[in-house]
Amino acid sequence: MRDLATGENRLLTSAKGGAPAVNEGYAGSAIFSPDGKQIAYNWYQLENGEASLRLIGADGTHMSVLMREVSKDPGVYAWSPDGKQIAIALLDYVDRTNQISLISAQDGSLRRLKSTGWRKPLIGGFSPDGKYLVYSVPNSPELADGGIFIIATDGKREAVVVQGKSIDSSPVWTPDGRTIVFSSDRDGTKGLWSIQVADGNPNGSPELVRGNMGVFVNMGFSRNGSYFYGLRKQQTDIFVADFNQEMLQTTAAKRLTDRFVGSNSGIAWSPDGKWFAFVRSGLNQQAQTLVIRSVQTGEERILPTKFERPLGPVLNSSNWFPDSRSLMVADINKHRRVFRRIDIETGQDRVVYDAPAGVWPLVRL
Repeated sequence: MRDLATGENRLLTSAKGGAPAVNEGYAGSAIFSPDGKQIAYNWYQLENGEASLRLIGADGTHMSVLMREVSKDPGVYAWSPDGKQIAIALLDYVDRTNQISLISAQDGSLRRLKSTGWRKPLIGGFSPDGKYLVYSVPNSPELADGGIFIIATDGKREAVVVQGKSIDSSPVWTPDGRTIVFSSDRDGTKGLWSIQVADGNPNGSPELVRGNMGVFVNMGFSRNGSYFYGLRKQQTDIFVADFNQEMLQTTAAKRLTDRFVGSNSGIAWSPDGKWFAFVRSGLNQQAQTLVIRSVQTGEERILPTKFERPLGPVLNSSNWFPDSRSLMVADINKHRRVFRRIDIETGQDRVVYDAPAGVWPLVRL
């Protein structure tokens, strides 16, 4: 915990710094109780893969476990205004579905409100009166079925706040409960938008608060109405250097391309040495594209892929087929790993292997 007045940082869950021991774990998301006396947080055990939802005093004492699961992950998001309930997104590792749920802060009893299927919800919190939750889910491929929604905490009714082909996410309530602010790229850049609400329903159209903010995290409002957000400045790029095998030395590395600097990653060199394949993040690092670049000419082609997740973490030299004319790429489809073979000339792909739910094989050719 960080004291904003003094700048002091204090560990709550460990008496030691550094990496945890083998039988220890690590903390995930954390939120304060409305009175500021308790913190709800996720804890992940390294030894057995167990995920739990825990409470601890703001002074680091009186830790208790509300929920402990091996096959489920109780992601913590918001505490109800009266301090009695905590909103969580419960991910089931077996069937890969997500459940928006409420858990009692007193006895750990669980009440499921809604399943969002394979799409992970971002719960923006309770309305100030505690009657509603606001959350967002991403669109399915080629559909505009995601967006921002309000659901009553008794689970009896739900309303669409905004929905469309734009990426709308990270909603939070204003302190008076009359407005929801959220991130959106609906004007072509990622910015902060707002929409008025009344009785759990939208009241008007979205309005731009501030545009062209880059990649930011919506952190919500303080009690006095101040809005907080975090900026993500992380950039990745691809560099190439000559290598002297006899001297085991390299020349100074040069950036592979000056296009979309800071948004290129996941390099994969073809077996014949003629092509680079890599992932490029588009505007504000939202749209992921697969790029094929000629080593000789520097000419680039964008392949018309339709993948649901960033490709960088699963793209490397082992993804190329020996003919250097196609790539094997792992996609995530409704929380199932799907392997696709992509023709670098046409961009056409076909499914090679659709892994069963809960099975996560790696790409190796």
